[in-house]
Amino acid sequence: MLVTAVAWGALSAIPSARSADGEPVAPTGGVVAALAPAAAPEPVLLDSVAAVVNTRVITVGDVVEAMGSDRQRLLRTYRGEELSERLNQAFAATRDDLVARSLVLQAFEKEGAQIPDWAVEREIQDTVRDRFNNSRARLEQSLRADGLTLDDMRRHVLERMTFQAMRSSKVNQNIRVSAFDVRNQYDSNPQAYVVPSEVHVRTIVVSGGGIGAGSAESQREKAYALRKRMTDGEDFAALAREGSDDDFKDQGGDWGWLDPSKLRVELSAAIGELQPGGISDVVEVAGDFYIIKLEDRRGSTLRPFAEVEPAIERALREAQGRRIYEAWIGELRAQAYVQVADVRPF
Repeated sequence: MLVTAVAWGALSAIPSARSADGEPVAPTGGVVAALAPAAAPEPVLLDSVAAVVNTRVITVGDVVEAMGSDRQRLLRTYRGEELSERLNQAFAATRDDLVARSLVLQAFEKEGAQIPDWAVEREIQDTVRDRFNNSRARLEQSLRADGLTLDDMRRHVLERMTFQAMRSSKVNQNIRVSAFDVRNQYDSNPQAYVVPSEVHVRTIVVSGGGIGAGSAESQREKAYALRKRMTDGEDFAALAREGSDDDFKDQGGDWGWLDPSKLRVELSAAIGELQPGGISDVVEVAGDFYIIKLEDRRGSTLRPFAEVEPAIERALREAQGRRIYEAWIGELRAQAYVQVADVRPF
């Protein structure tokens, strides 16, 4: 499943293509043909070609490194075929992002623009101050642990600052969201700004699941006995503190305000039959026994425009920014030589 240094079909024979002076070159002829997927899903070389953007070759290793913490999160979360599928999806998304970033960096160079050395150095100094207690030695030690040098860091910082500068110029400065757009979004989609109806409930949960039949029956009897004490006038909150088995017992079984549609259907149905102050019958759910008191109920309400206006504007700006960015990358890609290998390294 994981990337190894074992050859993978035709791709294994393609190192990062470079000219005599060490500069990457665009593949031609048989190299381009080798970008087709191999016949058998064997392991992939880290220096196999993942994509080519004009004169830059992006290797499988470049993509795997860029996956960073996302890859570690997936490794912790999934197993087997699902892990492989999610890793390959993340690999493809990261590869495409590296292609886009390469297009942007090359467009920056074509425009003859530059990020001054002092700006890069200031960024590094800020990192030293904020993360390494003003110790450049600690920074270099951390870099060595990751197999990097200070020059590698400078290059990464320069590329990031270049990308941010280009995105600001080509995308952020072209976003236009008017007050009319924001108000129109609110008026045209009122259902998106409705707070659903909610209920305030207290609950006693008597655990019965996962224990023997005889014990489960005694727990059922306990739940019915607690409910009878309520109907005889004892305080629900006090009984919850005494006899409930859930995490809210110390709060008198108070679950606060919630959307009943988010609960198990058995509990939602029981709540739907209650009036404020009412107490449900004993409701069995997955072997446990619930008693519910409805404290209050409030209907759905439309959030006022002033309350949601900042969030609407932010969402509209983000959506417009994505559209401008995608169109811009599409234009750069149409003007460039881009070849992407259909590689599934995991």
